[in-house]
Amino acid sequence: MYIFHLWFGEMTITLEDVHQLLSLSVTGRAVHYDGGMDWVTAMELMSDMLRALAAYMAEGLEGPLVKLVWLRRHFQPLGLDNCSDVEVERATRVYLLHLLGCTIFAMKAGDKVSVTYLHVLRDLTSLDAYA
Repeated sequence: MYIFHLWFGEMTITLEDVHQLLSLSVTGRAVHYDGGMDWVTAMELMSDMLRALAAYMAEGLEGPLVKLVWLRRHFQPLGLDNCSDVEVERATRVYLLHLLGCTIFAMKAGDKVSVTYLHVLRDLTSLDAYA
């Protein structure tokens, strides 16, 4: 728990504060990183979920982590006028994975995100079940 020492006393941010300020659900299934994924499994997951080619993935992966710069470079924003549903789902997964890596689950260096979170993004229709 983080305690902020302010001029009027100590203050702690609660889950209720998070819910009120950010409109994020604080009840539901937990999103967590177990750290138990190897490089080969990470490549298989990215290939399956993002339809990324193995030749390109090798430069973007460091163990179970993918570089955020690599995600931005290889998955540019789409014009939704003539995209298939598969392309829209892939772009959504990439955007949400990037968002998780930049905000909620940012690493210390802020330049990578765990591929493990793609498990959460497998079924885009069930994302509201997570806290």
